[in-house]
Amino acid sequence: LFNRDLSRLNGTLQALLESQQSVEVLGEHHLMGLMADYPLIVVPECDYLDPKFCRELTTYCRNGGNLLRIGPSSAKLFERELGGTLQADTKGNVPLRLSHAGAESDLTARAQAVTLGQGAREFGRLTPTKTPGTPAQPAASIASYGRGRIAAIYFTAGQVYAKERPAALRAFVHAITRELFPQPMVEVQGA
Repeated sequence: LFNRDLSRLNGTLQALLESQQSVEVLGEHHLMGLMADYPLIVVPECDYLDPKFCRELTTYCRNGGNLLRIGPSSAKLFERELGGTLQADTKGNVPLRLSHAGAESDLTARAQAVTLGQGAREFGRLTPTKTPGTPAQPAASIASYGRGRIAAIYFTAGQVYAKERPAALRAFVHAITRELFPQPMVEVQGA
């Protein structure tokens, strides 16, 4: 999970913390064999995970765990489990408009177009702002997987949040984490 570009991790961590989520940062070697202890595992933007670790994550979901993948490359690692077909990503940052729950935010991110399959539910929309007429795409999706759920955010949300801190993006990350983990033991309100 930890590469030299910590903006991937830092942005995701800040978005979760600033929306009053309880967070523990662990490497793969710390999570192996202990995933069942966590009601939700968030994997920030990464390009590679060991296949054995990926298999354990899918078993975790199948047995009732909830998994959130953030970023195009991270989503690609679990394409089959997400219940959709991923198209080519933008190969660079492009201007987009994130829409969710009546809020919108303009951001610049690398994004992944996806065609959702049966059983996958769209969560938010991304609309390219520099290419009029280009259809909006799902910003994220959530699908049941065994007794658990697996979700993905299809753009580089962590990197965007590390740079720009848009309130609508923080609210979006909060909303999808609450969807996956709706009844935490403790809630904190306020700044």
